[in-house]
Amino acid sequence: MLARPLAVESVAPTNPLNETMMSRLARALGPQKGNSLASAILATMGIPCLETPQDLCDFSNHLIGYGGLAEAVGRSLKVMALLRSAIDRPIAARKDGTRTA
Repeated sequence: MLARPLAVESVAPTNPLNETMMSRLARALGPQKGNSLASAILATMGIPCLETPQDLCDFSNHLIGYGGLAEAVGRSLKVMALLRSAIDRPIAARKDGTRTA
């Protein structure tokens, strides 16, 4: 039996970056785990969805920290973000310029 596709709208509005991120997480981790992990990371980042390649790079850096398949997906997404002119920066740097604890 084939798994049902993940409803991207359950985590974030539809756009190409979110669709790519969610489809890769769903394929690697399963729809439920991928959705919950994406929601947790987006909440940690303080953003509702990925809007820019920089958001994708920052998301990827968070994902890499989980290890295993999540790390592999994170590294793949990070390459995609870097090819789209994102800058690799520490996880603590946030979109609004503040740092997390």
